[in-house]
Order: sequence, then C-alpha cells, then structure tokens
Amino acid sequence: MSRFVALVALLVLVFVGRAASAGPIELRAKTGSLPIELLPQGGSFAARLVVENRGTEPAKLELSLREGGETDPRLPIGMRARFVDGDKTALLKPGEQREIEVDLPIRSRRMHEVYGHVLVQTDDHPQLAAGFHAALPSGEAGPVGRHLSLIWLVPLLGALLLLLFRDRVEKARTIWVGASAGQVALWVWAVSRFDPFHTRFAGGEGLQLVERITLLRTLGIEYAVGVDGTTLAVAISVALTGLLAALLSEDARAGAASLLMVSGVTGALVSLDLALMLAFWLVALIATVLALGASDRNLARGAAVVLGLGFLLVGFAVWQLAGTATPALGLEGAAVPRVFSLIELSHGGFVPRGATLLGAHPIKVVYTCLFLGSALTLGVGPFGAWLAAASARVPASLTLLLGGGFTLLGVHALYRVGFATLPTGAAWAAPAVAAFGVGATVYSSLVALASDDARRFPALALSASAGAILVGAASLTAAGLEGALLVALCRGLTLALCLGVLSMRRTAPGSQLVTGLGVVAWVAAAVGPGTLAFSGVLSSVVGALPTLRGLALAEAFAWVLLAAAAVQSFRRTFVSPGDASQALPPEREMSAVLTAAILLLVLGLWPRPLLRLIDSSCLDHAERVNPPGALEVVRAPALGGDRVAQR
Repeated sequence: MSRFVALVALLVLVFVGRAASAGPIELRAKTGSLPIELLPQGGSFAARLVVENRGTEPAKLELSLREGGETDPRLPIGMRARFVDGDKTALLKPGEQREIEVDLPIRSRRMHEVYGHVLVQTDDHPQLAAGFHAALPSGEAGPVGRHLSLIWLVPLLGALLLLLFRDRVEKARTIWVGASAGQVALWVWAVSRFDPFHTRFAGGEGLQLVERITLLRTLGIEYAVGVDGTTLAVAISVALTGLLAALLSEDARAGAASLLMVSGVTGALVSLDLALMLAFWLVALIATVLALGASDRNLARGAAVVLGLGFLLVGFAVWQLAGTATPALGLEGAAVPRVFSLIELSHGGFVPRGATLLGAHPIKVVYTCLFLGSALTLGVGPFGAWLAAASARVPASLTLLLGGGFTLLGVHALYRVGFATLPTGAAWAAPAVAAFGVGATVYSSLVALASDDARRFPALALSASAGAILVGAASLTAAGLEGALLVALCRGLTLALCLGVLSMRRTAPGSQLVTGLGVVAWVAAAVGPGTLAFSGVLSSVVGALPTLRGLALAEAFAWVLLAAAAVQSFRRTFVSPGDASQALPPEREMSAVLTAAILLLVLGLWPRPLLRLIDSSCLDHAERVNPPGALEVVRAPALGGDRVAQR
C-alpha cells in the first residue's frame, strides 16, 4: 500500500503543474493548476494568477510577457498581463498577495491557439514564470481537442486488431484498408480546419491543432504535437502512401507491421517535442526492420545498420540541441535544464554551452550529424542502395511504405528541425549540401543506366530525386523549398504507380492499358513534363539559381542521365514482340494505380492546392535562414492588431 501511495505521489509531481516560487515569493494559479486556462470573457480571453510575498521584507515586482521579437513573436499582438489595479509593477508587503490578470483580446481570425508565460521579476530573487493557454474558437480541433493524437492512434489500433485476425486473410485486409482509409479521412478533416495563411508572424509559431501535456518535468519532455503547412502536407502523403500500400499488398498478414510503421512515422512528423519525435521514430524503425525481416533477413540486417545509424546521428543532434544554453521554460513555467521543445528551440535557436564539440564549432558538428542522419534515412544516393535492394527483393507494398513513408522522416528532420533550430548551420552548409545533392542525382542515374532490373529502377529514381530535395533545401529560398517539398510529396505516388504497373504486368502481360500506364509511370519517375515531380524539380532548380547558380545548372543537366536511364528501362520492360493482350488486371491493383496516376498528372498540371498548403510555411522557413529581399518575404506593418507575412 505504501508503494502505491508513493507511486501516486510521484505521478502527481510529474503531471500536475505546481506553483512557481523564488525564495519567499510564490506565483500560482488563482484556481486550478498551471498552466492556467484563459476563458472567454466578453470580447477577450482572460484568467488570473496570484503572487504572494511569504517573506519578512517588502518585495518590488515587475510583470512582463515572454513575447519574443518583432520578427519572431511568441504571442499575438495586443496581449497583456497586469495587476488588477492596472499597473505592471507593485510593492508587496510581507504576507501580502496580489492578483494578476492575463488578457488576450480577440482581434483576428488568424489566431488559433496560444501558449505563453507570464514573467515576474524581483530585485533580490530569481525570475518567476507561470504558463498559460488559450484555445480560441478558430483553434478547436477534432474530438475533445485531440485530433492529431487520434490520427496516429488509428493505424496503431488497426495494427493491434490485425494481430488478432492475422490468420483470417479477408478480414485482415478489410481492417488494413479500413484503418488506412480512416487515417486519410481524418487528415482530410484536418485540412478543412487548417488555415494556410496563419504564419509565425501572428504568434504561436504558426502551428495549428496543437496539443501539449507535460510528461517528464525534470527532463523537460512534453507530449506536444501540432502541424504547420509543410508538416501537414508530408503527413498526408504518408497516410495516402499507406492506403495505396494496403490496396497493392498481396499478403494481408503484413498489415500489422505496415500500420505500425505508418503510426510511428505519423507521430514523429507531428511531434513538437524532439524526444517524443525520436520515440515515434524508433517505433517506425523497429516496425520497418521486422517487416523486412519477414521477407529477407539479410536485407533487414543491412537496412537496420543504415537506418539505425541515421537514427543515432539524428538522436545525437537532438541531444546536443536539448542542451542549448538559451534559458528555457516548461509548459507550466518552471525552468528546465534541457529543452526538447521544438517551439522553444525555434525561437532561441541552438546556443552551444561550450566553444567546441569534438574539436569543431558545435553548430557545425550538430548540423552535420543532423544532415547525415537525414541523408541516410532519405536514401540519397549512394546511401539509397538498401532501398534499391528492397525494391527488388521484398513485396511492392513494403517497398512503397519504405520509399514513400519512412524515408520522409529524413525530409522532416532536415526541414522542420534543421531550419528551425539551426538556421546558421543550414546557411553554412548550403553549398556542400547542394553539391552532395547533385552528386547523388548523378550517381543514382548512372547506376540506373547500368541496371537491367526493372524493379530497381523506381527506387533508384527516388534516390536521384532526393538530390533535388537537397538542392532545394540548400537554395535557402522559398521557391527552392517549395520545389523540394513537391518532389518529396510525390515520392509515394510515383513509387506506387511504378510498382503497381510492374505487378499488373505479371497478371496481364501485353495489356495495352498496362503499357499506357507504364508510360505515365516511367515519365513520372524520370521527372517528365506534366507530372508533379517535374513541377517540383523545376521549382527547386529555379529557386537555387539566385544563390547556387552553378550547382543548380549541374542538377538540371544531371536529370538528362535519369531520362536516358528511364528510356532504356522502359524499352527493356515494356517493348517486346508479341500480340497485345486484352486481359484486365485485378480491380484492387487497378484502383491504386489509377489513383496515383491521376494525382500525379492533375497536381503536376495544377499544383496550386499543394502550394497553397505549404506556401506560408516555406516562406517562414526561408525567412529564418535567408534575410528578406524585395522578391522574397517582407514583413508588413501591423494591420488590425496582427503581424502578417506577405509575399
């Protein structure tokens, strides 16, 4: 019984917000616990704190909000904290207590959800802080405000159900397809609630659908999830890839590992706490190795080494980032020794505690580790050999999940983590990253030219396209970033189309329909005009021209090699003597292939829906690492109480 009581007490200390105190001065919520919840009151949201002097000497107090700078605001403009008499300073006598009112006027629909801190400064004692939260009407999200949690839980629950029905193939397939379709439907609902024009200039780091709960206060770890435009687009791509994989799969018993992988990747993408991101990443990695091991143990060992090394490098970078010397506050307001919160690190950036790390500047070392870990995960040539081997030796559905799902964690780490926390590192490494990208495209294209295995070509094309992603990231311009993301978003669709066509060719050899779809598939893999990949690569190269002209032109010429490899691979695969067959492939495979083909062509000719989703976020990322110019991001004056970003 005593052990149970001790456990309950420990959980209370970990999960429940406590009052902040510095010597005799104590700051606490008037009702409830920290962080305080701002509630609607007329035309604003408000709540009250209580500060008390428990000492024997008078104390002079001064209030402020943790607002950040004009170009990097933490809170919406117009927010205020003051004593109930209207002043921001007060002299508290011994034993006296005063109430503090936190007020947020509702002036714009641009505001969604607000987290922040009230600061109390005294002359003789350390600074105190109390956290607060306001869920504004436009920020309501999903069932009981836990929409993103539900999105990663749906495939996880589907995986658990599949373990119960793994011997009943038809029921297992229904569960797999149903869970994948359910996740896609939840993302569609999220898009309907998403405001693409909400940027970090309006406060709140430009994030939406945010959920935050303290997990381990002593380590500064939170359960924190949320999305911006780029994260939302990448996560939707992963969910759609999971659905296409379920439709293309020939063995429904692989569904449990596949859904677990999708759940882990989704959780890592939406995580706003880097420790939480690594936990989800590890789940996805374990699911990947288990799925590969069921098909080819030798391949599973090789992939485990490459992907495990990538995970360790990203983990090392995260651990170093968490040790930033910038003062950090937890959700309730308590000072934390380490900070894994991407929100906190996005404002302060990485400030090293020491002058050197491993004999070099810490920012250079940390960014190099983050980049190498991202490149290994992304499968950039020559690091993409494991993906090409998997394409030739494991089921198409698993290859699709690897190339269009798991590898996108590398894109996320490079963009969402690298640009937000290490902007100076991204600017420093830009030429080297672009050169590496050009080399990766050339290498993968040459390997594709030399290969005569049709199943390897789509994976090699993906490794080549990863070079365009790196060139776009290194451009440090909004156009380059948008192009790179478009390339990343079409990876799953391209791979699904190519692998689906190859699968249908086995069941309906010589079919004119299959050959026609093969033309679309190989054109998409070779970044042909009219496809989404072409729009992405073109934007990446054009975006890199102002900053990396020589490397941008080299990347453009490198795609000639991939086009030649695509022509050669298509001739070997589809151009053969014999009569045309009128046999029709299975409806399930046909539905997946047609969906991928239509999306690639429609979005290639009209990419505006995707650009509208990622535009503001790409502008934000570019502004972090690249000073605003006349044709890039310019900060407009405050209009109607809002900070806004214009293009």
